[in-house]
Amino acid sequence: MSHKKQAKDAPIKPPITTNKLDKFLIFIDTNILLDFYRVRGRESGLSILKHIDDNLNRFITTSQVEMEFKKNRQHVILDSHKTFKLPGFEGLQLPAFISESKASKALARNQKELKSYAATLQTRMTRTLHKPRTHDPVFKTADRLFHEESDHNLTSKSKVRRTIQRRARERFCLGYPPRKSDDTSIGDAINWEWIVHCAAESGCHVVIVTRDSDYGVQFDKQSILNDWLATEFRTRISKKRKLLLTDRLSTALKLASIPVTAKEIAAEKALISARRPMATSADKMMEALRRSLDRVHSEEDWYDPSEPDPDDVQEPDNEQYEAYDDEPDNDEQYEAYHDQQHDVYYDDPRADGPDDGPPDDGPQD
Repeated sequence: MSHKKQAKDAPIKPPITTNKLDKFLIFIDTNILLDFYRVRGRESGLSILKHIDDNLNRFITTSQVEMEFKKNRQHVILDSHKTFKLPGFEGLQLPAFISESKASKALARNQKELKSYAATLQTRMTRTLHKPRTHDPVFKTADRLFHEESDHNLTSKSKVRRTIQRRARERFCLGYPPRKSDDTSIGDAINWEWIVHCAAESGCHVVIVTRDSDYGVQFDKQSILNDWLATEFRTRISKKRKLLLTDRLSTALKLASIPVTAKEIAAEKALISARRPMATSADKMMEALRRSLDRVHSEEDWYDPSEPDPDDVQEPDNEQYEAYDDEPDNDEQYEAYHDQQHDVYYDDPRADGPDDGPPDDGPQD
């Protein structure tokens, strides 16, 4: 059987899994949903929303995420509207000898068409603001997610809502992540406590989809989970359970065994690239230096080992150098410090009763 190149619109199927521990639940941060309003893209970029609609019970969400989404949606749309401007045609003055040409008349027609299209888009944006439940596909998908009767949806009617809020207040007062440096609310703490609760109750792995720095950092195009959150998850849940961080919804869908297409992956990649800020002059300088070094190393004759380098410092042959070794740590001091740092009280995520003290290492799967 010949291996043919996969079509762009063909689903990319993840490996089939049968073990419960191989299944992932997905938490979508608010900024992921709001990014659909920030980036100018084709309708193909919205096709990934259908995967959310078809798998609502596989997503972790809270009324906190719903509030943040509906609070900021209109402002993000207005910010996008500010960038939607037609080029100024007033300064386009043609000389008399070409003003009656076919190209000049075609240019005038195109100007009218552009203004007509702009007016249509303006009307559509107005309808999106006024009637989102009928004219906004992103809002409709998000609203169905927020109102899904799922064990992974923390609503105002959930029995454990008070317990989650109490734990969130405690971690916020202690300064625990996830939180921004200027945070004045416990919203991120509520989302995290609910993520831990869902992981404990479901027995599944969890993948967090976010493009903010609340849950970790971005380095070398990779999402790296916050050290404390990784330690806390292992302590409260299990060392065998996975907690992953990504900035791409398509990656999370594949981990959850939900097929996505190459076209959807490409659309999300363009979305992320458009959202990233412009590189600074220092970044551009480093990139230019990196490209220059790559070109130098790609040339085979860049260095002749037979010719001595006059810049090299010739060290005496009889002088010996030893590798630097760190001084040995004091084991007793290290263990005492380690115990002190990890002597943190956690509620049992499966219990809603009063606090009884620090837990064990967590249930082992």
